[in-house]
Amino acid sequence: QANPALLAGGPDGVALRLCRIMVDRYTKKLLALEPRLDDIEREIVERPDDEMLAELIGYKTDLRKFRRVLVYHVQVFDELQKNPPPQIHAARVHEVRDVYEHQERASSLATLYYEVSTDLIDGHISLASHRLNNIIKVLTIVTTIFVPLSFLAGIYGMNFENMPELKSRQGYFILLGFMASIATILVLTFRRRRWL
Repeated sequence: QANPALLAGGPDGVALRLCRIMVDRYTKKLLALEPRLDDIEREIVERPDDEMLAELIGYKTDLRKFRRVLVYHVQVFDELQKNPPPQIHAARVHEVRDVYEHQERASSLATLYYEVSTDLIDGHISLASHRLNNIIKVLTIVTTIFVPLSFLAGIYGMNFENMPELKSRQGYFILLGFMASIATILVLTFRRRRWL
């Protein structure tokens, strides 16, 4: 509408112009996504959260749609380039090739960013699993240290009259010393194995 002179070139010129505008818009949107993916890559290491994962999944879904649409466009223009129909003037074959090249570039970008977003999702999940494993490891170590101590406290907490150690004047201190020795030995063992 802004430039009626474009119609003077015929419908093939208008169609190719529209296709070029469309692929340029796709490319612009794809290139705008790259800095955000770079930011997310840094944020995943520093402070990952569920919102970031949801954002990545949204990008992955959109990029899958982009890829599907662009693959169809590339196929159509590849065919137009190899076997131009009579409706396209011979002088416009270079324009078909130009649109094809831009669509192929956009398709490559969509595929690249789709793979990047997939890698970032996998990285986010791996880091979350790693942090969870570290937490579970610490809890396991704490449990391992306190289980024998709880066992001893349970035995000596029983209300039996004929427990020889109960009559000993030093029994309480011996038991506490024994429990402290067990805890110390376990902590040193875990440190030697670099679990702590």
